[in-house]
Amino acid sequence: MKTVQEIRFENFELLIKEAGTIAELARKTGYDKPAYLYQLRAQVVKPNGKALQLGRRVALRLEQGMNKPAGWMDIDHASEPALAAVAVSGSLKSTGNRVGVALTSPESAVYGAAVIRALLIAGKQVCLAFNDAAERAFAQTGIALDDAAAVRKHFYATEAQLSFADEHLSPFALNAVVVPAARGGSLALIANGATQSPAARMAELALATKRPVVIAPCEAVLSAAQLHNLQTLSAQGAVILPVSAAASAEQAEFLTTCVLAQLGLQ
Repeated sequence: MKTVQEIRFENFELLIKEAGTIAELARKTGYDKPAYLYQLRAQVVKPNGKALQLGRRVALRLEQGMNKPAGWMDIDHASEPALAAVAVSGSLKSTGNRVGVALTSPESAVYGAAVIRALLIAGKQVCLAFNDAAERAFAQTGIALDDAAAVRKHFYATEAQLSFADEHLSPFALNAVVVPAARGGSLALIANGATQSPAARMAELALATKRPVVIAPCEAVLSAAQLHNLQTLSAQGAVILPVSAAASAEQAEFLTTCVLAQLGLQ
């Protein structure tokens, strides 16, 4: 599996090719002189003995200057044609690679987006489901979850890489399901089989068919009933990874690391 740095440097080369020259890339991305980008490409060793790294701040600047969606630099675009080919072939292998992401809370706009991006980087096909709370939260960040094309554009994903679930989702369609940032109400619905949205239904079906399920509750305080629901979910086979109700980039990064580890992707 490629590291984030390897992926970023490969995408850096794609941008150089798209711009035509390093000098033109520097101009488009706001660098007065191309010297830094030349050094970055050569991975010049600094006085501390470490080679230059392509950090998130520089990656964001390159994305913005070249009109790429946020997170584009962190996705392995070399895998896109292969994924599309698998989807067209109709091979059973294409469903075995699918991970469902159930967006069920306002905090999903931070945690869910990070998990989606991490799964795409890992080469997984992502199937999304969401409820009204998640839809409103994503809308505040400029992402309309009911616009499939816009969501794919934001995550720089093809139709083969990013799909959407509905109430007719097959119980055996997904290889695993992640519920990032679930509040007490959603936990209760999933634990007790009383799901009312495609997002909660996705997790319920995965538990029923013994698929791996990772649930990240994000309540600041857990009541006795919520603890009981978590115990029920754990008994049904779900892995519980609590996260802070105060969503942040650092918390999201920690969650994605744990999710990838649980799914055997790290």
